[in-house]
Amino acid sequence: MTIQVHPYPKLVLGIIDTYFTPSAYPGQTNANLVVEVKNNGNSTIQYADIKAELPNIIEPNNPRTTLNNLDPDQITTITFNNLMISPNAEPGIYHGKLNIYAQMETSDGVRYDYSTIIDFTFKIEEPP
Repeated sequence: MTIQVHPYPKLVLGIIDTYFTPSAYPGQTNANLVVEVKNNGNSTIQYADIKAELPNIIEPNNPRTTLNNLDPDQITTITFNNLMISPNAEPGIYHGKLNIYAQMETSDGVRYDYSTIIDFTFKIEEPP
């Protein structure tokens, strides 16, 4: 008898879109960064603790949020609220990271933990 042991499926979270609401510009307060994501993996994300790493022009620059019950191929949005954009920020494209610690579950009920880091970009607009 041969038994094959396979590694747990990876956490594969794809970034579909990122945007601020209201639009973010230098000096903006109470901006919300919205990140639209899709579970491109083969396991359900039962729970995820997500910490964003943002440039120093944004305070706080390491906000957290959580995500619950995201099945494979499902799309959702995660939001980082009440961000302040420095008045010294230059309009343009910036880079951030999502540090994700997730509790996953396979289709046959096996639960496991998985961590990953995902890069993303976002835009700071010209002031109105």
